[in-house]
Amino acid sequence: MKQINNWIQKILFPFRHKCPICQANWSHQLHGFHQYLQAKTPLKKTIWVFTIFYFLLFAIYYSVFLLNDYVDRRVITLNTIHQVKRLYFPNITICPKYVDSLNFTAIEQTLPNVHLRLPNMTNNETDQLILYAMAGAGFQHFDVFNNLVTKEELIKLTKLISLWRGNRTKLAFYQFLFEINGFKCEERRIPCCDIFRPTYVMLRGRCFRMRAFAQTEPDEAGKLTLFFKEMSSSYLAVTGRQAIFRI
Repeated sequence: MKQINNWIQKILFPFRHKCPICQANWSHQLHGFHQYLQAKTPLKKTIWVFTIFYFLLFAIYYSVFLLNDYVDRRVITLNTIHQVKRLYFPNITICPKYVDSLNFTAIEQTLPNVHLRLPNMTNNETDQLILYAMAGAGFQHFDVFNNLVTKEELIKLTKLISLWRGNRTKLAFYQFLFEINGFKCEERRIPCCDIFRPTYVMLRGRCFRMRAFAQTEPDEAGKLTLFFKEMSSSYLAVTGRQAIFRI
């Protein structure tokens, strides 16, 4: 065994005696060969020969597989552009900045309204109660209203809101505020409900989400432009109107 080991070393490392770095045992650097050379019985040698041969074949197969996969796909060096006939627009949800875009007059006059449940209230007190109901829903931009209301008024408004709500659930109560007495898409010249669907967004209130539309024309001819006019904001906005914007 020692003679075989020396013979293999002379073939692989003929200049080993001239290289001080090569003095390390080469068999330790080739996994499996060391165990094969140290095996004492023919059975162990046979096992290690088959093991080394098996992993050698596996390494060759896996190398060929990776090379073919790289040549076939070339995901790093090759970009392929596929043209499609339809390209869907991104999902757009339009929300007003202020949630007080309600028909306050309709709330006061439509059944069940505030005056039937809470008589002897002025329109100003009614509007304040409606704002308090919206502020209690957790929507944004009510800091101005909250700063103007005193602690005594909050206690009074809390009692009034309980009387106004009555036996209705919170869902039914806020549906009465925002869906029944909010602005409806059927009330405008263009039927917005053909394009948008009502939805609710956290902190923003009642919004409108665009339906699924696809672009079928190229470039400028297929662009989608949305232009929104001013909406009212009787109490929360300084100007009383919400800003105009274009998408």
